Amino acid sequence: MKKIFILLICLTAMLSIGCSGERQINGRTSKLAFKSVRVMKEYLPKRQKLEFEIAFWTLKNGFEKNSDFLDVVDGMKSAELITAGKAKFSELQESGRPEYTKFADWDAMIKSYEEERFEQDMNQKKDSEKQKRDSTNNVLYDLH
Repeated sequence: MKKIFILLICLTAMLSIGCSGERQINGRTSKLAFKSVRVMKEYLPKRQKLEFEIAFWTLKNGFEKNSDFLDVVDGMKSAELITAGKAKFSELQESGRPEYTKFADWDAMIKSYEEERFEQDMNQKKDSEKQKRDSTNNVLYDLH
């Protein structure tokens, strides 16, 4: 009984330590960074998900060395990452990078990608409806 009580206390302590605080990016390796970003993105509101993702990739594109990028994003929370992404966007835009100069500002880039995502989602829905319709009109039957 005493061992169960001690085990329960240890388990409670580990859970409270592991679940406390806001999620942060683990920048030790690229794999861990991508995994933590994916998990963080799940808990964000819909509008912020896209902005968070774009900020992450803007920061990634802004560094030549992967290690420099990982050092910068290590320990960042979602709001910090978005702020850093906006700053890096301005920096890349001023440096003349063509993929960033085509947008007037950060909000214009977000709006453009939102529209692109919406179109992709609509095309996916049309494709899935067509596949469903085609599968119901199939004359090949599985007799087994």
